[in-house]
Amino acid sequence: MEGLLRLARKAGRIVVGVALTKDSVRAGRVRAVWIADDLLAKRSQSLIDAWRATGVVIYRGWTKDELGDLAGKAAVAVLSVTDPNIAAGISQIVAVAESGEEERQGGEQS
Repeated sequence: MEGLLRLARKAGRIVVGVALTKDSVRAGRVRAVWIADDLLAKRSQSLIDAWRATGVVIYRGWTKDELGDLAGKAAVAVLSVTDPNIAAGISQIVAVAESGEEERQGGEQS
């Protein structure tokens, strides 16, 4: 997944930061958003609620520093992808990873 995000960055298909992502979501350009786990919980939840209502896919699980590394910046609270093909590729990777995790958990319970 990180490889696709780096590809999106090189192609100029990411938006970095809360304000720019808000504008891009309003304009209908954003396909997926990553919100840093170390963003304040209250702020994070309000963004998640607003963006889920628009149908944007939300991902969590990275720190500001990790998202910053993917964006080529110091620390980033929010990173979004505007390319529908890259967003779809990431969604498929996440689905496969989640199904693999469910299979592992299912196997342990048997």
